[in-house]
Amino acid sequence: MPDTVVKVNAGKPITVKMSFDGIANHYEAHIYAPLPGQNQWKRIQTLESDGSSEDARPDEFTFDPPSAGNICLLFFQSAMTAVAVPADVKVTATIHQAGEAIGESSVSGNVQSFANVVLRVQLEAP
Repeated sequence: MPDTVVKVNAGKPITVKMSFDGIANHYEAHIYAPLPGQNQWKRIQTLESDGSSEDARPDEFTFDPPSAGNICLLFFQSAMTAVAVPADVKVTATIHQAGEAIGESSVSGNVQSFANVVLRVQLEAP
C-alpha cells in the first residue's frame, strides 16, 4: 500500500492527533528524512518511544515541518488488540497545521490476539 501524502506549509508546526479503534500497546512514532542520493529513509526525530492509547497522556505529537521543497515521513507502529477478540482494530492519524485539519491516514485490520500495525504518512512542503 503506498504512503499517504499530505502537503504542508514550511515554517508552521505540525500536530498529528492519533485516534484508535482498539488498544494500542507500547506504540512508537518517529520522523524520517530521505537520505540524499539513496532510496532510503533516516530517522531524525523520535516523537514517542513507549506510548499507549490507555495512558492519561494525549495521543498527539507536535513537530517542525520539512523545509520548503522537502519531505519527511511520519512512521507509527504499535501492537494492537481489543477488549474482546477476534475484533477489528484501526488507527487514524489526523494531520493539523495552524489549528486546521489538512489530511488524514488510517490503517485497519482484524486481530485474533495482537496485530502489529504500521502507519506511514509522507509530509511534503512544496
